[in-house]
Amino acid sequence: MGNVRVKINGLNLQRLISRLVDKNILLNDVEIKNKTVKFSINESDLDALDNICKIEHKYYVVISRSGLKNFLSKLPYFLGALVAIIISTTYLFSFNKFVYNVNVSAESELPYNLTKVNQLLIEREIQSGMLKSEVSIKEIEKLILLTFEDISGCSVELDGGNLNIKVFPATVKEEINRSDIKSKYNAVITSAEAFSGTLAVKVGDIVQIGDVLIKNENGASGKVEGKVYFVATQIYNENQQYAEKTGKSYKVRNLNFLNLFSVKGKNRCPFSNFIVEKCDFYVAPNYLLPLSVEEDVYYEVEMKSKTVPFEEVETEVLSAVYNEALKQIDDKDKITNVSYSVVKEGQYTRADCFIEVIISLF
Repeated sequence: MGNVRVKINGLNLQRLISRLVDKNILLNDVEIKNKTVKFSINESDLDALDNICKIEHKYYVVISRSGLKNFLSKLPYFLGALVAIIISTTYLFSFNKFVYNVNVSAESELPYNLTKVNQLLIEREIQSGMLKSEVSIKEIEKLILLTFEDISGCSVELDGGNLNIKVFPATVKEEINRSDIKSKYNAVITSAEAFSGTLAVKVGDIVQIGDVLIKNENGASGKVEGKVYFVATQIYNENQQYAEKTGKSYKVRNLNFLNLFSVKGKNRCPFSNFIVEKCDFYVAPNYLLPLSVEEDVYYEVEMKSKTVPFEEVETEVLSAVYNEALKQIDDKDKITNVSYSVVKEGQYTRADCFIEVIISLF
């Protein structure tokens, strides 16, 4: 079966040890320090240890295991590491010989359909799986520029196993606006000027989303700004629920190689209430081996409640609601005023934040 080394925290540890001895449980390498005891026992005695810990209102944590069972539990990780090393060697060799991805993008503020560019590359067999020695950067650039009149420039580069192709669409002249200009916000007009067309509003007017700002007359352009309020709300409950760790934990580890395949550890978490903390790290230092470990640590928790008056957290709540309102604003320099409203009803408190901004309405 093998041995396990355990750790127990608490008071009256000598009484717990005496109970174990009375049960003829052999303890090895006993260490007692302050309020902690560590010792090794046979794995077959864990059930008896668990029963005695329940009587003493204590819990134990397994520090380490030894024996055949422990070796067999780690065997999948060793095999996974061996397979990862073989695949990584093959991958590194082929990475230097072949193109794995052909990435086509457009450098333009205007939408551009890249389907026809991708189709041309497939027809000319410029695709993933081709040898790097067959790639001619100049020929690909020339092919794209001569084929498409709406592309004014092209750049091609090899980056590891990636063939990156960027096209620069020809500039398209902006069409004259042939419709009325309408407001995108509910606002109070602070300034209005029409370069073409006729103003439909004046300073001080209240407009809603969709109202006409400048009427189209052989075009419509201009500058209309208004006072806009961005609002966020939070409801605070004074009866706060929180999770408190009991001290018990359970770990699950998964091996992952280049996000291509993984060796999953068995998840037999014994807790009904728990929180999970995740940790990812590489097996080899300096990322020399693309083999990573995904570790999930399950902590048993007990749900508890407490009363926290709004006055104790008022600063944090108002800061949070302010940040929520701020997320709606693109130009923070245009903020002219910030105000709050706080209304309390029983255990609930409603906090509103109003941020006043003067911005273009279209």
